[in-house]
Amino acid sequence: MQYETQTSGHQLKLGQVKPFGASLNNKGCNFSIYCPDAEEVFLCLFDENENPVQQIQLQQRIQSKWFGFVTNVKQGQRYGYRVRSKQHRKVSDDMNIGRLLIDPYTKQLSKALNWNVDAYEQTDNFNFIPKGIVTADSHSTEHPQSLHLPRPLEAHERILYEAHVKGMTYLHPDVPDHLKGTYLGFCHPSVIAHLKRLGVTSIQFMPFTAFMPEPFISDKGLTNYWGYNPINFFSVEPRYAFKHALQECKEMIATLKSNGFEIILDVVFNHTAESGGGGPILSFKGLCHQHAYLTMENDETDEPIYLNYSGCGNTVKASNSYMMTLIVDALRYWVQEIGVDGFRFDLASTLAREPLDFKCDAHFFKILRQDPVLSKAVMIAEPWDIGPGGYQLGQYPDYWLEVNDKYRDSV
Repeated sequence: MQYETQTSGHQLKLGQVKPFGASLNNKGCNFSIYCPDAEEVFLCLFDENENPVQQIQLQQRIQSKWFGFVTNVKQGQRYGYRVRSKQHRKVSDDMNIGRLLIDPYTKQLSKALNWNVDAYEQTDNFNFIPKGIVTADSHSTEHPQSLHLPRPLEAHERILYEAHVKGMTYLHPDVPDHLKGTYLGFCHPSVIAHLKRLGVTSIQFMPFTAFMPEPFISDKGLTNYWGYNPINFFSVEPRYAFKHALQECKEMIATLKSNGFEIILDVVFNHTAESGGGGPILSFKGLCHQHAYLTMENDETDEPIYLNYSGCGNTVKASNSYMMTLIVDALRYWVQEIGVDGFRFDLASTLAREPLDFKCDAHFFKILRQDPVLSKAVMIAEPWDIGPGGYQLGQYPDYWLEVNDKYRDSV
């Protein structure tokens, strides 16, 4: 059936179910989101100051996927989602229409997320939640993200330098004050010269996907400096930007690669900042919590009990078809669009649980082996998690490298 919904400034028209996320063209933007827990899904648009502009109810649905095309949406548009959940599928009574949710497929976030219990518990918490930013994939020749080293490094040739974007430059005397602790600061000539003098071949960045410090440490006036608490697997962390995180991150990667460095990104796909029971509802919990996380049923409560194989309250259900697709899509994005050469997987055993037990021939491994993009990327496992049977040193496929803790500790 043909339909069209008029709003003040935008029209909702027939859209496409694929791809997930916000896909821009010269007439507007297609929005698609996976939300099996919803009775109704609302796309919320905000202005550049993050004030609400419009709320549009998506009309098209194929099984668990909701989508629509919105006219006159341009690059830079801020957005989020609200969901009216099916009563029997709500993550908890805290899930309601007033909770703005982050699109798991958004490619940029409008601001860094810092825990604030008062802002989070507002009846409408849109001021607390970062907004997604509609972004066009560049495929630009200005910064050739496909640039690789003259030849792939052999394992014995690789000299890794593990680095934190902020920590590397925040106190560096040669980096200009306005660039200290930023992506652009990291690719300063003095930093590059130092790494070259050390003989480094590969820079292994600690996570700079978007994250939120945990509530329990934030309440103590502390922070998660290291970034191992993700809220989104695609978005570049805004904390390390001078002005524009995505563009500046790409410039850093391109500059480092043009100087001959291999770039490895530490990625955290084993848990998220939503944590376990009582943790904040930011994205997956409001959209698809039973699909996103490993849980157990309990006759004594209607709320899920989260399995905690990460030590951080929850465990990503990587064997779920949606979550596995999302993780692979994110990895491709970081290679093709951002330009990294490979990944170090934090608590990698979680990714090979199907659904609870580690499998050395897991579907995740098979997908990466045959993928035309990711089969060429460097894969480094932290070959354990803290769940049952999680320590799997030496059990990863032959195209993976592994962090060898017993050798490291002996040395």
